[in-house]
Amino acid sequence: MRLHVPAVRVAWGLWAVSTMMGCAAIILALVPHGGIAGAPWEDVLLATLFPTLGALVVSRRSSRAMGWLFLVIGLFAQVNAFSTVYANDAFRLGVHLRGAVAAVWLAAWSWAPALAGFILLMPLLFPTGRPMSARWSRVMAAEGILISGGVLLLGLLPFSVTQSQLLFRGLHNPVGVPELGRHEELLGFVFGIGTLLALIASVSALVLRFRRARGEERQQMKWFVYSMCLFAVTIVLATLSSQDWITMLGLLILLSALCVSVLRYRLYEIDRIINRTVVYSVATTVLAGTYLGLVLLFQLILPLGTHSPVVVAVSTLVVAAAFGPVRRRVQGFVDRKFDRARYDAARTLEQFSTRLSEHIDLDSLGSSLVAVVDSTMRPAMVSLWLKEEGR
Repeated sequence: MRLHVPAVRVAWGLWAVSTMMGCAAIILALVPHGGIAGAPWEDVLLATLFPTLGALVVSRRSSRAMGWLFLVIGLFAQVNAFSTVYANDAFRLGVHLRGAVAAVWLAAWSWAPALAGFILLMPLLFPTGRPMSARWSRVMAAEGILISGGVLLLGLLPFSVTQSQLLFRGLHNPVGVPELGRHEELLGFVFGIGTLLALIASVSALVLRFRRARGEERQQMKWFVYSMCLFAVTIVLATLSSQDWITMLGLLILLSALCVSVLRYRLYEIDRIINRTVVYSVATTVLAGTYLGLVLLFQLILPLGTHSPVVVAVSTLVVAAAFGPVRRRVQGFVDRKFDRARYDAARTLEQFSTRLSEHIDLDSLGSSLVAVVDSTMRPAMVSLWLKEEGR
């Protein structure tokens, strides 16, 4: 246990540095604006979630690479948030603060390792913290070279080319190479193709690992896939409603699911969660369509207005009365199609309960009970002990 103490201290030290940088970014954003509107709350929250998750994972399993990956992602994200706010404030106010050029330089490339670590490296390492084989280790090494080259390129490109949309377009990168700026489009195309190929490889590794996973690892993958689906739904909802907080909620769900899966806490509840999500999503969709159909039907049949409270009340009562039967039918359909073992077990128990109420023969019921336990729970061995009279 003593060998893990330095790793845990380093992990929480990185968490402390990331958190302080986030707090500093919020303070710097509040000062010139005089209110909370200018503070990068969402960026800082996002950047804080990753190191928090990473520190928790390292505290429990210091030998796993997933925790350190989350720490690095969060650290670079906080560096980007702080440096961007610092540089924007300096040049917006016309006050050239000390280190402002260095902040611009950090803002130019610090976002890249955070984003690349999340979308490229994490699918290769999740959930065990190791690639699946030596071949995939070479793929990860190639992606590491690609990420390093991209970060180096962003750090050496002139500011006037890479950040012309920002307030500090007139600055010059102190370590920039002018020749790279002349070929920025070509270099961007090459690295874009490489990033696309790396993303395809990472997603393929994730799918292949899910197909090969068994037991606990498969449950971990289910947590990840389930949370990714919810995250995709929140992105769609945020796009339609123009509410950024919905995306943050989806990302919070995703990171929470990753924390659960990596720490292996209540893993096997994911099957029940997925089942309930599918059932209530389908039932809600059906009932919403029924409600809209009833409203339109009543408006055509009855001489009432389009917003009549009678139409709304009647439609609501019908939908409320139909919720229970619809949910049970959808639950039965989902169990039959996607959870056949659970469905068969429930049917077996139901049949045994009926037989139990109709028969009193102890020997027959004993053999039936053993058969039910064997078919529903699949134990390695089943035995039934009965207490004899007089003992």
